[in-house]
Amino acid sequence: MRILAVHNDHIKKPDPERKYGCVCNKCGTVFIFARSEACIPRCINPKPSQCTVRCPNSSCQNVMTFDLCKELKTLTDENDFCDFYADDK
Repeated sequence: MRILAVHNDHIKKPDPERKYGCVCNKCGTVFIFARSEACIPRCINPKPSQCTVRCPNSSCQNVMTFDLCKELKTLTDENDFCDFYADDK
């Protein structure tokens, strides 16, 4: 027996997780994080001002809202963000 075509169209592929780029307004650390790494309130469609992320710099630990961060919708956005803030210019 040989399978010619598998029809799994009913199985939805998960959407890629949203990523954000942020610059800490206290220490200047630049970082990229996934939405799952942030603190999102349990309500329908939370505003960016309600969502928070903590600076990964261990000596800073500043808490910022998503208003200060940029959503990286595509891989090109992510690469542009990395290139803009890269230390090796």
